[in-house]
This record gives sequence, C-alpha cells and structure tokens, in this order.
Amino acid sequence: MARTTPTKPPVIKALTLGDLKDADAVELGAGGDYMDLGFSGADISGLDLVGANFDGCELSGMTADGAKLSDIRAVDTRITGVNAPTLNLAGSSLDTVVFEGCRFGAIDMVEASLRSVRFTECKIEWINLRGSHLRDVEFVGCKLGE
Repeated sequence: MARTTPTKPPVIKALTLGDLKDADAVELGAGGDYMDLGFSGADISGLDLVGANFDGCELSGMTADGAKLSDIRAVDTRITGVNAPTLNLAGSSLDTVVFEGCRFGAIDMVEASLRSVRFTECKIEWINLRGSHLRDVEFVGCKLGE
C-alpha cells in the first residue's frame, strides 16, 4: 500500500509595507513599474495594465471591472476593498499578496503563479485557476461561488 504524505497548511509570509507614497491612478499603464505606492478610490475599469509590476504597493477601494491585468507581477502587495465584476489576471505572478474584503464576480487566473497569497473576507463568484501553480494560498472567511 502506498504511503501518503499529509497535507501541510499554507505558510503565508507576513506582509510588511514600508512608507507608501500616495499615487494617482492616472499614472497606471501597461508595463509600468510601481514601487512603494498607494492607490486609493480610483475607477480603473477597462484600464490596460498588462505586464505592470507592483512591488510593495497597496490598492484600496478601487473599481476594476474589466481591467486588463494579465501578466502582471505583484510582490509584497495589499489589495483591499476592490470591486471587480470581471478581472483578468491570466499569466500573472503574485508573491506575498493579500486580498482583503474584495468583491469579485469572475476572476480569470489561467496559467498564473500564486505564492504566499491570502484572500480574507472576499466574495468570489467564479475563479478559473486552470494551469496555475499555487503554493501557500489560503481563503479565510471567503464566500465562494463556482
């Protein structure tokens, strides 16, 4: 009989953000590099952010319906209170990212890489993780649909 290895709980790295500089969402664009910035309350619906890099950032209270976030890289980033009926994160790389109190209708994360990612108190109706690599990912107090 084959021996099974017990499943280990996820180990989520502590997220520590430095002093964030307030930034305006008009600065956001495809392929941009953003470090130690805080974006708050903007509507980035439909915005093309393909290939953008977020390092040590916070995005809070934003609306992001149909925002094109495929192939982004986010490291040490907090995302709070974001509302996105549809969100494309296909091919993205998320490392030490925290989602808190977000509302997502449909998230496409095909071929994405998630490492040390926590979703807390989020509502997610549908999520596509086909072909994605997940390591140390947890959903805490979330409401999940399909």
